[in-house]
Parts: sequence; C-alpha cells; structure tokens
Amino acid sequence: MDLPDAELYLTEQHRELLLCQRTDLIGKDEEAVLYLYRKHIAKAVQVLKDHVPDLAVKGRFLDIGCGLGFGLLVLKELYGADHCFVGLDKDGKDTEIKYGFKLHAEIYNDLTRTAENLQLNGIAPENVSLINLDHNAFPDGTFDVVVSFLAYGWHFPISTYFETLKQVTRKQSIIYLDLRRKTDGLSMMASEFDLVWARENKKGVSTIWRAR
Repeated sequence: MDLPDAELYLTEQHRELLLCQRTDLIGKDEEAVLYLYRKHIAKAVQVLKDHVPDLAVKGRFLDIGCGLGFGLLVLKELYGADHCFVGLDKDGKDTEIKYGFKLHAEIYNDLTRTAENLQLNGIAPENVSLINLDHNAFPDGTFDVVVSFLAYGWHFPISTYFETLKQVTRKQSIIYLDLRRKTDGLSMMASEFDLVWARENKKGVSTIWRAR
C-alpha cells in the first residue's frame, strides 16, 4: 500500500489532541505516530476510492466530528486540494477522557489546530471552512461527499444530526460512517439512504451510503 505524504504537527498541544482522538497512537514515538497516521489515511482512501463520485467541477466535502482534519485529508488525497472542505466539530477538551458511545459527544479538539494541520498539508485557507457546532449551525447547501471517521454514529448517536444530514445531501451524494454495534444507527441510515458497502469490526461496522 502506497502511503500519502501527509504531514502532521507533533507539538505537545497537537499531540495531546491527536492521542485523545486516536487511541492506537498512544505510547508511540513520533516516527511511529506519523507512519500510522499516513497508513490510516491510505486505508481510508482505498475504501472510498471506488465509491465516491467523479467530479467535473469543484466539489464540496463535509467532515462531521473532524478532529484535526483526518477525513478532509482523506478527501484531499482522493480529489486534490482545489475544492471546498468543511469541517464540523467543537472547541474544548473535557476534563475526563471517556471512550465508547455517549448520548452527547465528548470534546477533544481545537479548530485552530485543525486549520494549521490542513494548511500544513496543502489545503489553502480559502478552501477551508471550520465550524464550531457550539456556536454555529450546519452550513447551507449540499455536499458531494460527507464523512465521519470514528465520530458521528460511533461516539454519539446518528439521531443527533440525522434530519440535517438529509438536508445537506442530494441524490447520489456519498456518506461514510463508522457505526457502533447495539445502536440504531444502521437501521436509521437504511430508512433514508442506500447501503453500498459495509465491513464489520469488533465494535461496529464501517459503512458507505448513497443518498436517494
């Protein structure tokens, strides 16, 4: 598998946020963290590349629970940097790190650090919009591809943004979600979207959906 030339700030502040978001990187040195980070991106590209649409014009991409911008960097690898990249998250860090599925999303992020990381990886600031969901609503308009890696549907319920998800997608839009076992995420998504790919893992199922 060819790994992308993705870069990653590994200052103490960036690293602290990253390790809250990607627990498999805990205890690794900087070289190992960067290698695994690139490997995660490459694997996500492999999964998505046969399902995302071909675009003749500038695309619009959305990452829900974007963290430091992982999903947007996956889409940049697929499409290049000259598109509209929108990331949704919240600013802050909960005092106690809680893993697993919660009714309300835990917060371990700083959107300023997200912007820095996206720019480091060649996405120009004018092509990026980062939205703090504590203070702002979902953006207007529809998106060609919506992704959420280990966030929406994995750490907090699909119902949180389900009605909005229907509004920001149009026919043939593609959605990638990691869905936790023993939740209603799969059945809820199937009520409005067509499942085009799925792969089970120990805690849930990775899925790709197409809007009807």
